[in-house]
Amino acid sequence: MDSIIGAVVGGLLAIIAGAVATRAQRRSDTRLRWQERHVELSRESLGALQRLVRATINVAYADLPPRSPDREDDAAQAALRLSFEHSVTDWNAAVYSVLVGASPAAGKCLREIDAETDRLVGEALSKVWVREEFRVQRRKLGKMMAEYVELIRKEAGLEPLGIESIWTWDEDLVDPGEP
Repeated sequence: MDSIIGAVVGGLLAIIAGAVATRAQRRSDTRLRWQERHVELSRESLGALQRLVRATINVAYADLPPRSPDREDDAAQAALRLSFEHSVTDWNAAVYSVLVGASPAAGKCLREIDAETDRLVGEALSKVWVREEFRVQRRKLGKMMAEYVELIRKEAGLEPLGIESIWTWDEDLVDPGEP
């Protein structure tokens, strides 16, 4: 009788251990899939952000008059506005996609980047800029993007890159407002 009870208890323990191991494996697989998807969405959001930055630079360097019901854009102005508007829409869609599955830290970081892009767009539209002046305006965004890249890499279990800015030119830029 003891051998039957021992076999039954042993069998039950084996079943429980198998169920626990299966559940742990599923959690591990789910976590791995989340990490891979999060990295993919973050990569896509950075691509959308770069397209927005490029469109913002194009607007910043152009003498684009404000919209007015009394004036129609010429073909080049219309194309510039359309490109800019598509970039804004793509960026917003990418942000929303990432926020659905982002960690709280990544979500917060991305929302701060979004606020900075809003500021940068406002600056771009405020006047016609020259390259060096507008790079100074973009500096903060480059640093924020580097922080975001480092955070996503950390969450994915990757080694840090040790970058302070996403822009390679930022190291050589002298801000006239800095001592």
